[in-house]
Amino acid sequence: MEALLQVLWWVPLPLLVVLLGVMFWRHSIRVFPWFFIYVFYTVLATILRFVLRNHEIYARVYWFSDAGSALLGIIVMYEVFRSVSHKLIPRLWVNAIFPATVIGTLILTFLRTRAVATDFDAIMNWMIGGQMCARIIEVAMFLLLLIFVAVLGLRWREHQFGISAGFGIYSAFALLASTKFYEIGSRFYLRWSVISVVSYTVAVLIWLWYFSTPIKVEPTRNEQPPLSLQDLERYKDLARRVPYS
Repeated sequence: MEALLQVLWWVPLPLLVVLLGVMFWRHSIRVFPWFFIYVFYTVLATILRFVLRNHEIYARVYWFSDAGSALLGIIVMYEVFRSVSHKLIPRLWVNAIFPATVIGTLILTFLRTRAVATDFDAIMNWMIGGQMCARIIEVAMFLLLLIFVAVLGLRWREHQFGISAGFGIYSAFALLASTKFYEIGSRFYLRWSVISVVSYTVAVLIWLWYFSTPIKVEPTRNEQPPLSLQDLERYKDLARRVPYS
């Protein structure tokens, strides 16, 4: 089992490198800059973990780099939410929903982590608690986009939905595993590792599938209204009066 886990643990790395290449080839960086930064950061963090995998500081490197990944994931979800919601709901709701979700999640996570006694030290408690908070936010945003698809007409083939689906599916499984890991402690580490790496691999495959197709860029709208029939007749009359040389 340990050997299989070692193989599975590094499977997402080449997939993420391919995803970077696909995004660069499809010019997706201009549309989703924060998602590109997230993928690039994750590649660098994974390489660093691989180099230090047998070092005594590996656990600290993993959790601190994972905290950065979780923070970037929240920023990506905000990028996705802003790009979709401003077309579907009033701007006031756009500016209120995401902050309300983040604040509510922070409160729930704080209450949850305070109520459970674990065998981790204070730093690890905060790291795992912060990860759980980020996963809850990502799941909540994915569920919100599902509502947009069902009620407000967002198309599920949109790249925004693909990004959110990857984060949402991974975060749902990772959240369940992290909750058990937080409650049980290091005894749940092996099962937590398998659940996390398999669900994240599925998320990367989802992103690869969505970004394998080009992003449809909406044509810029002309701010000037089209000419009316009266304007056309007026211009025709003016053209008739212009003397020919």
